[in-house]
Amino acid sequence: MLAVWLVARIPPLFLEQAGKRGGDVIHDQGVAMHYDDFATCRETGGTGEHREIQELIRQRDRFLSDNPDLVSTQEEIDRLLGTTFDPVLRLEILFMLISDKINEMRDIFEEVLNLASHIAAE
Repeated sequence: MLAVWLVARIPPLFLEQAGKRGGDVIHDQGVAMHYDDFATCRETGGTGEHREIQELIRQRDRFLSDNPDLVSTQEEIDRLLGTTFDPVLRLEILFMLISDKINEMRDIFEEVLNLASHIAAE
């Protein structure tokens, strides 16, 4: 959950820092796309980031080290958001990922309810 919050929190701060940090800009057919590799922030110790972001990244990394089963989910989030600078699109991607996880949990819950009903009927 912290990873999702952190990813959702980053876009406004990157917008604020974009001019200062000088993130790569790709111009294609009249559309400017900003590219930030979030893994680079982690590798460089968050150089140029606010202390709050540095601390959140440390918390996320501790959380992931305590929950290694979530590393693949965080990698998926990083991969999908690595080339997306538009905050609206980033939120849509996060919504899609969260919706998929909620649907998985709902399917499992329905299965458990069916098993419980079956056992109660016996």
